[in-house]
Amino acid sequence: MKKLFIALVSLSMLASCSLDKELQQNEGNPISFTSEIGTRATSFVTTDNMNYFYSTAFNSADEVYFDKLLFNKNGEYFTSDPEYYWPGDGSELRFYCYASSGLSSEMGLTEPEGTAGEYMLKNVTPKTDISQQVDFVYGYAVGSKADETNGLKIKMRHGFTQIALKAKNSNQGYVYTVTGVKLACVAESGNFKFPVSSENKGSWTPGDDKTNYVVTYAGTPKTLDGTYQNIMGATGNIVIVPQQPTAWVRSDKTNTQNGAYFAVKINVTTKAGAQVYEGWSAINIGDNWKQGMIYTYLLDFSTGAGFVDPMDPGTPGNPGDEILGGPIKFSLESVINWENHTPDSEVEM
Repeated sequence: MKKLFIALVSLSMLASCSLDKELQQNEGNPISFTSEIGTRATSFVTTDNMNYFYSTAFNSADEVYFDKLLFNKNGEYFTSDPEYYWPGDGSELRFYCYASSGLSSEMGLTEPEGTAGEYMLKNVTPKTDISQQVDFVYGYAVGSKADETNGLKIKMRHGFTQIALKAKNSNQGYVYTVTGVKLACVAESGNFKFPVSSENKGSWTPGDDKTNYVVTYAGTPKTLDGTYQNIMGATGNIVIVPQQPTAWVRSDKTNTQNGAYFAVKINVTTKAGAQVYEGWSAINIGDNWKQGMIYTYLLDFSTGAGFVDPMDPGTPGNPGDEILGGPIKFSLESVINWENHTPDSEVEM
């Protein structure tokens, strides 16, 4: 499995900003940033590929000091054009920063809006095409002219959640070939509120509209054996808005209530070659997925093949019916903290 490990970001601001008002200005260094991020994943924000971010600053009177100012990487630092400086009177500035590993439009980022303490990104919508998904990091810091010499540090955090699936089959009487993965009926978007403390995370309010995240790879099928293997395909893990969905209930055969579930696109035959099932195999899910975390689930097809997908049934079968022998054995391998790479917990389900 491709492990996505992204460390805490530490951005140093070596100066700050100015208003078009009669504030005494310091003639020192303009605002600049340095960054430290570590990861193995090229599609996520790292020190090497983070080339820009945006920042909005508020002064002590809760007035906008600068708005959505672009900072580009310039050698060791991130700098803006035009440059802004710290107020010379020593008053504090509050900074709201964010960046993505692609264009903001690619991740559904709208223009941030709001006031100091109520600064938000609304309707943040990750791409449903997993191969087109990008990362999102954010940070908050408070500083003044006193930080000019040593720089103001800002901790950037990952705002999304990652989901990954592994699968195995140790029953030699059946052959399972996997050609796709789906996460169905989860919140499509959400509103993100920036934190008001550098030690706290921002908060999400998921929207009501549901969507499916799907990847298929018919040209490069995976045949399951007795060892858990990554079945996410070349696109990597699913990125979603943090949320706790309501799980699909099997008695709701066609999922009229839009309950959440995983599905694996499988072709099942006996060892002798007789066709058993072809299509999506479903497993309900209703965990609390927190921001900045990677959740890896293990699917064991050795004693069952799950249930016919309630919304896209395969052949043969009716929505919600058992495919073979009963439900897939299902457990959570680990919860990995995206920021420090360490297992947060291991849960048997």
